[in-house]
Amino acid sequence: MEQTLAQAFLEALSALPGVNREQDRFLLALSGGLDSVVLLDLCHQSRLSVGVAHCNFQLRGDASDGDEAFADSLSRRYQIPFYSIRFDTLAQARQTGKSIQETARDLRYEWLERIRREQDYDWILTAHHRQDSIETLFINLSRGTGLSGLTGIPAINGRVLRPLLGFGKGDLETYYRQRHLAHREDDSNAERKYQRNKIRHDILPVFRNINPAFDAAVGRTIDHLQQTQQLVQWALEYWREELVSLGDEEVVTVDLQPVMKKGFAPTLLFEFLRPYGVSRPVACDIWQALQAEHTGKWFQTETSEVLIDRSVLKIRKRGGADHHPFTLSQPGTLHLPEGMLVISGPKQRPANIRSDSMVALMDSRQLTFPLYLRRWKAGDRFQPFGMDGHTKKLKDYFVDEKWSRYQKENAWLLVDATDRICWLVGHRLDHRFRLTEATESIIECIYLSNSPIN
Repeated sequence: MEQTLAQAFLEALSALPGVNREQDRFLLALSGGLDSVVLLDLCHQSRLSVGVAHCNFQLRGDASDGDEAFADSLSRRYQIPFYSIRFDTLAQARQTGKSIQETARDLRYEWLERIRREQDYDWILTAHHRQDSIETLFINLSRGTGLSGLTGIPAINGRVLRPLLGFGKGDLETYYRQRHLAHREDDSNAERKYQRNKIRHDILPVFRNINPAFDAAVGRTIDHLQQTQQLVQWALEYWREELVSLGDEEVVTVDLQPVMKKGFAPTLLFEFLRPYGVSRPVACDIWQALQAEHTGKWFQTETSEVLIDRSVLKIRKRGGADHHPFTLSQPGTLHLPEGMLVISGPKQRPANIRSDSMVALMDSRQLTFPLYLRRWKAGDRFQPFGMDGHTKKLKDYFVDEKWSRYQKENAWLLVDATDRICWLVGHRLDHRFRLTEATESIIECIYLSNSPIN
């Protein structure tokens, strides 16, 4: 099994899109538990270029400090770089109102991404395996979910890779014993107060007793659902192009007349409205009002207003167009509906600058705080990087780049205090804020997608 798992691991890693195992550098999230210890040893046996990152959430007293010391000792044993950080997780959870587990997860991935970029790693590796994905499916199912919630944990999400998802816990335990490895046991994994642990220890064993091949069967089901989700996303983009349009007054129009009598119309409506903060129950109310042709009826969310005009919906931001919905008076983090924007600096200009559409490096002398993140509006102009300072209407830029209506509608602009566009987030830097030979310090902007992360 040792050799079989090592070879299968390499094949699984190499099969992930964009991964070059001979050239890429990997930052491994090491908790000290059995799974991450096995992943570290697999990487070492495979001669990958790896660094270790450990988060001490300070939730278990001396045991948390012991985990950190163990992770440090492993990195020295394998002679690889070690990075660690301590979080006051309880205080952060109280401040945000999130659960401790959700807070720890957010802190972990935000820090891992920052270390990845600062230390020039290509990927983040986590040790999630097949049972973790099955547990996630059941957690989402217990809360109520759509198709995306039934697809488990993605093998690749942004710069996070999970190459062990095709392997079961038993595979990792066998390798662990054969390699005579050591790990740290987290006693909280046995506590039933956490939903995941209840599912792990009380629910899933019942299914495995009914069907000994339960994990493999659910794994195949997850694979099928992931393929189905890709098909659904393709269909949604098709119908967005057909039915959704964006007017000059930042009013989004959805014309459902061509699909009103199709069985999937209510779900299609919900998918169109979800980016505007519309929940599924409210989408059901809107659908019923549409069928009854309640022209003139309004529905409101925290951010948007939806007006029914026969079979057409008109959507706009509450209170009219708000061009500065998010403000950052100094470097820090903006939490957005779709993800987060991390702005740091001023810092020294890096020796090597890697091309990454989700990162913008700007000359700190050219920026004037506060910075704002807003949607585009009619009349917006900027100087796309690479055009030698020539000005272009943003509307024309969208046309030239063949952006869909949906893409334009969801575009974010980072602007400075004078409302100059600094960055079309995730796409194009403005020429005025580029790095030059005279640049001494920079402001770094990183956009992190809010796709499900486990």
